[in-house]
Amino acid sequence: AGGDTLRAGKGEGVVFGDSARITYDAGVIRSAISAGIAQGGNDIIELGAVGSIDGFQIVVGGFGADSISLQSNAGDGISAMERAVAGDNASINFDTSGRLSAFATSDSDASTGGADILTVIMAGTAPANTPLTDLNIVAGGMGGDTLNIFGVTRSIDVVGGDNLDY
Repeated sequence: AGGDTLRAGKGEGVVFGDSARITYDAGVIRSAISAGIAQGGNDIIELGAVGSIDGFQIVVGGFGADSISLQSNAGDGISAMERAVAGDNASINFDTSGRLSAFATSDSDASTGGADILTVIMAGTAPANTPLTDLNIVAGGMGGDTLNIFGVTRSIDVVGGDNLDY
């Protein structure tokens, strides 16, 4: 319960800056939910590396004013890339294949949020003549947040400055 710095390179993952409860069924993620929403600190979370091949990424800052930076290659038109980022507390559910099926921020009081800075970067070479390759769901939560999504390809972006239920 304090300000943490979390850094990781390429790969797939679920990262919470503060407390969480993550449920798996037969080795497949089914839910990731913030716990103790009024506890934590101002976190710095940095994931990925430009030039890396990443799968899905779920990142939740939790309590406080968090800085979250997520970098990965854009999808290749064959494999969809899913990213869900919440500055404050959130609840995320997945289907039986581990694909994102629901995302909701869970703060209702400004005292549990903060002025978060969220950045998602999709790098690499844009695939030629391909459909949308990436799904990004980004929600700031409570407080005055800054949300940035940058990419070399077209993407489906669901963005909420405050609370979001997707």
